[in-house]
Amino acid sequence: MATATLPRAGRVSFSFDPALLIPLVGAGVLIYLAVLPLLMLVVGSFQAETAPREFIYTLKNYQAAYASPYTYSTFMNSVIFASGSAILSFSLGTLLAWLTERTNTPLRLIFVPLAVVPLILPGVLEAIAWIFLLSPKFGYLNV
Repeated sequence: MATATLPRAGRVSFSFDPALLIPLVGAGVLIYLAVLPLLMLVVGSFQAETAPREFIYTLKNYQAAYASPYTYSTFMNSVIFASGSAILSFSLGTLLAWLTERTNTPLRLIFVPLAVVPLILPGVLEAIAWIFLLSPKFGYLNV
């Protein structure tokens, strides 16, 4: 930590604690990798290009996004997907917990690592799996 001390001669001397360098570097990396791109995204969402390299600030981008009928159908699809995923996960999780803890089912030691698999797999992979299963054009369950 930087501290200022006043010696007897009235001069200010600063000392720097090297342990302060780690949080400062971490904050700098966080600002560079997360805050600046987010700031550019927000500023860019208000810009409309009128000529090459000439921008005006407007709300037309938000009007185009939220006035579109596709926005609401996409929102409803997301709600349906999230609800179905939550119900399925809760049901399977409850069943696996009951089988492993309350019964003498055979091979119950396999269920414990199997219950951790959804925590390991990323959400994007889960979404792609649901698309492969339920897509209207090429889903395995709809063919």
